[in-house]
Amino acid sequence: MVFDIATVCAAGRAIVAENGLEERVTYVAGDLRRDPLPAGCDAVIECDVGVYEESLFGRVRDCLEPNGHFLIVDQLARAGGPPAHLAWAMLASLDDPAYVPDTAECVVELLQAAGFHSVSLGPIPLSAAGGPFSKGLCLVEARR
Repeated sequence: MVFDIATVCAAGRAIVAENGLEERVTYVAGDLRRDPLPAGCDAVIECDVGVYEESLFGRVRDCLEPNGHFLIVDQLARAGGPPAHLAWAMLASLDDPAYVPDTAECVVELLQAAGFHSVSLGPIPLSAAGGPFSKGLCLVEARR
């Protein structure tokens, strides 16, 4: 199941249809911050979304089955390092001069505050990208 904005769902449905996978993938259009999340999930993957809020993480936790996994894949800055998404950080700082980008460590703390346990943080090995760590891509994994 894919839960995303309507335009992403429409594009995904077209790709799934081209590959004859309509029976295997379901798309649910919605706003991650406002709409109810699908319930009864074994795993939730958030990839390059950039929304790191304790309230959202609590909602994700509630939609997971007991011991379910929450995986976040993103270019997350490490504490003391430069922002991973320089363009996003620049735009955000134009709106709010006091803006400070979330770090990977901050995301871990937010997950723990939302009630997740077994929270781990690490790089994603991307051998095809020329090495074990590529462009700051991190994997944060947590369990309900």
